[in-house]
Amino acid sequence: MRKTLGENGLTRKYWLMYAAVFFLTFCGVYWTVFASHKTLLVSGDCRVQSYRAMLYYSRWLKTIFGNFFVKHVFEIPTYTFGLGYGADIVTTLHLQAVGDPFTFFSVFVPDKWIQTFYSICLTARFFTAGITFSLYCFYTGKRRTSSVLTGAVMYVFSAFTLGEDSAHPWFTLALVFFPLMLTGCELIFRERKHWLFILSTGLMGLSNFYYFYVVVLLTVLYVLGRLFTGGERSWKERTGTVLLFLRDGVCGSMIAAPIMLPLLLHSMADSRFTEAYFYYPVYPKGYYAALPGAFLTLQDPGKWTYVGTSFMAVLAVITCVYAGKKYRIGRIAVLTVSVMLLFPIFGRIFNALTYVCNRWSFGIVFLVSFLATELWEEFLEPKGKRLLYCTLTVSAYAVLLFFLNREAEDWIKRSLISQMVLFGAALCALALWKRVSLKTERRTRSVSVLLLLMTILSISSNAFFYYAPSQKGYVKHLTDRDEDLYLLTMESDVAKTKEAGEDEDFYRVSGQALKRENYGLVPGVSSTQFYWSLTNPNILQYFAEVGNSIDASHIFTSLGNSTILNALASVKYTLPGGEPEGLPFGSKKTDEDGKLYSTEETLPFGYTYSEVLPCSEFEALSTTERREALMEAAVLKDEIIDGTTLREFSCSSPAFDEQEIPFEVECGEGVSFDGKVFQVEKKGGKAFFSFSGRDDSETYFSVEQMNYTPFSTGNVLYDALHASGVGVIDMRVRFFKDEEEVSESELYTSSPIAKYKTGIRDAAISSGFFHDPPDKAELRFPQTGQYSFGDIRFAAQPMEQFVRESGKRRESVLEEVELHDDNLSYATNHITGKIRLDEPKVLLLSVPFENGWKAFVDGGEAQLLQANTMFMALALPAGEHDIILRYHTPGFFAGRLTGVAGTVIFIIILLIETGVFTKHDEKTRRDENE
Repeated sequence: MRKTLGENGLTRKYWLMYAAVFFLTFCGVYWTVFASHKTLLVSGDCRVQSYRAMLYYSRWLKTIFGNFFVKHVFEIPTYTFGLGYGADIVTTLHLQAVGDPFTFFSVFVPDKWIQTFYSICLTARFFTAGITFSLYCFYTGKRRTSSVLTGAVMYVFSAFTLGEDSAHPWFTLALVFFPLMLTGCELIFRERKHWLFILSTGLMGLSNFYYFYVVVLLTVLYVLGRLFTGGERSWKERTGTVLLFLRDGVCGSMIAAPIMLPLLLHSMADSRFTEAYFYYPVYPKGYYAALPGAFLTLQDPGKWTYVGTSFMAVLAVITCVYAGKKYRIGRIAVLTVSVMLLFPIFGRIFNALTYVCNRWSFGIVFLVSFLATELWEEFLEPKGKRLLYCTLTVSAYAVLLFFLNREAEDWIKRSLISQMVLFGAALCALALWKRVSLKTERRTRSVSVLLLLMTILSISSNAFFYYAPSQKGYVKHLTDRDEDLYLLTMESDVAKTKEAGEDEDFYRVSGQALKRENYGLVPGVSSTQFYWSLTNPNILQYFAEVGNSIDASHIFTSLGNSTILNALASVKYTLPGGEPEGLPFGSKKTDEDGKLYSTEETLPFGYTYSEVLPCSEFEALSTTERREALMEAAVLKDEIIDGTTLREFSCSSPAFDEQEIPFEVECGEGVSFDGKVFQVEKKGGKAFFSFSGRDDSETYFSVEQMNYTPFSTGNVLYDALHASGVGVIDMRVRFFKDEEEVSESELYTSSPIAKYKTGIRDAAISSGFFHDPPDKAELRFPQTGQYSFGDIRFAAQPMEQFVRESGKRRESVLEEVELHDDNLSYATNHITGKIRLDEPKVLLLSVPFENGWKAFVDGGEAQLLQANTMFMALALPAGEHDIILRYHTPGFFAGRLTGVAGTVIFIIILLIETGVFTKHDEKTRRDENE
């Protein structure tokens, strides 16, 4: 392979030229960003997920290295309470950091430099993607340096990397490994060597589980295309080749098993993969109108369809269509991806059969970039008739773009015009250059340089219209150069609670001010806020049962203003989202500016129950009754209660002291109500509820069997073409007292086409605790359509019974709680504590239930119970007990063993293919002959 690459031009000279061209293009693309005193770090997901994950990953790796080199123990703690209520580090942070070979080097970077390293890391991914693209091109026989350079910059600086996907820098890992895997495929087809395919498969699996799936699907299509279009092969040969690829893929997956196996086990239960998703058979008409222009600009027609590179991409496709039989495979590939772009089913397949998403579009970018490289000779020596056809097609394409984009945003129109001007200039240059009286070699070299420079100009032009403040202005979403994200993270309101809770054994922070910032991760503060890709499904089930309204299964912030829910989750501190906002019972200011409130009414890390309640009886209650029941008894599965260890516990008959409140409904403009369904004809329509609240209570607005249905014509195709793309429906609930607003909360439902599902159809919105209660509520409908409710009720929740039951839960608690985390990453793999009981009780532990935990009571292993749906519990006899909880990521140990086995197999294959054993046999025979 090395010899082949050297003969084809992949030499030191090329690398120097590539570095120069990359630097030139990079400056052309990002000069607007740097001139605006911005960095490459995007606000939103990039800041709250990727940056914080990298910062934490750096600390976590330092903890592991410290254990090994300082403490001389090979210990990998994989659990932290800084991830929401507590979560596994490997499975939660994998998509943003864990396993990424580039991010791994953050272990050598100080915390304050992570922000700079982040941009360096992103640039390094871009640069490496160009290298792997070049590797594929040269190995497949592309000898002209300028053509490969052009294809490389098209591939690296496409809409996929420069568009909205820049908010997710780990997406670019697919660009690095996809060409490497295809080169491995070619190495198998051409030389019957398998090491590169196995290695690249393993690295892709370790780096990013999601894109591993996408890349594998694209690679399967590539292999099938090569088998059935790349020459005559018998079915026996094809079958044998498929089996070889399958063997190599399994070996590569084994290498990646330390990461992939835990993720696979976790994903199988995650709600994002188990939820049913609805999708229309076609996209909205706006998608089809924007798609032709999306190949030229950085716009997204919808569903993350980023396919734009430069005018060279369209020129390559058009040239391929009019080229001879030599490019038949290219035409088939173009036709295939075109069909795949037209129908949502393919976006769903590539997104693991969940919601429709075209993040596989980097494969299209690779295809058109490679076509530009493949057809380079056709550009240099265009035939007259073919050049005429191309010119006519481009003219028709320009007219089509004009009609389709008449109502497009101004920056899109300007970007399209600039691309078409460059397009025309390129065609004119190709036509005129044929008449220049220069030697063929000199003429082709000049044309090559011209096309390369025009491509760089085309890419830079796209970036300008996308980033520039005077155009789309995406630069405003980038982080200011002087903004210190590390300082912001360590001095956030969440981090500051560590000072207030310095003497606390364990506590959580909640409140609507948490939003989606993931501030608790780095300082190790447990909170009710979580925003990552995969989460514990037991938490979502708990929210559904107690009516805690959230907008997505992997995104949750607070427990509302509910006193009971906050207490059950050991929430000690509350950060309100502003004024006005209700607060849980017992909340008191702990700082002068009123940003932080605390309460003594919460429950500790481990509290106890004397009674249990079967799940079957619990599920028969309303959402508000369930909240009260959880304060009185530990809810356990029926079969667990029937077990021998719990027969001695009495089953509770919960007493409820909530008081139902009569109310009257009045509809605003554009809204009507028939007792069950609100017909909303106007966006932002409102319904008003009048009632007489109860003093010294929380007021609940409770709904059951909530559902939203957009207005439909009954024609599925028409509805699909005119779909608004509405997903999550945020119905705001506002409480008033004497016409003055006293609190506001979100009430979420979703449309049939929503990509994020929660399954929560029953909800109870709390106003917070008030001595002088609200007397009016407002429900706002953000979209037109039908909002149906099986039941709507208002209830007052006095606090006397809560105080009484809360005191009972604290009679016997887990003491001397030690999380055994450090002061760097706050990661742990075991928790200890002691408890003394006068009678048998159920000890509830404020830890989300997961299969990776094991419990040991007085030295012997004990059964961990799933209690109250979300938490863990132990059934303990009377007496003094030492409690130890140990955590191991499910599948992590088996994954490491599998990874070692896969690595051994890979090394054996590598040694065989490099001829080590053959050389040894030859040397032995020579020695024997001598």
